[in-house]
Amino acid sequence: MNDQYVPTDSSDDNEPPFVYLSQLMFSKLAELGVAAPSFIQVMLVLTKSLDPDGCVEVSLAEVVQQCHTPLKKVKAGILGLAGAELIESLNLSALAAGTVSCRMNPDLVRYGKSRGPSFPLGTPSQAE
Repeated sequence: MNDQYVPTDSSDDNEPPFVYLSQLMFSKLAELGVAAPSFIQVMLVLTKSLDPDGCVEVSLAEVVQQCHTPLKKVKAGILGLAGAELIESLNLSALAAGTVSCRMNPDLVRYGKSRGPSFPLGTPSQAE
């Protein structure tokens, strides 16, 4: 599998920003996903909010909504990601209306620009 680039919500210029996902990150996520598939969803939602400094700050409600997962599982996923050293410097609110802030492991995930042509990712659709 090749390393991947995923578009993000933030940009510092007119070029679309990307998050670089290393092969090692995919390996670690695959290991975690065997025990708890929701951890993968949580990581990808957090990664989508990555800023150029490698930090994430997002509301727990947004993570719950985007993952379609109960708050309890989202929090367990965030703690599991920290335990697997995919995220660092974790600050997790005890309140459902709170936020999660963390720093992504820069060896696994980092903000950057695409080195090649960018192709938009498809919009997920529900299975019939």
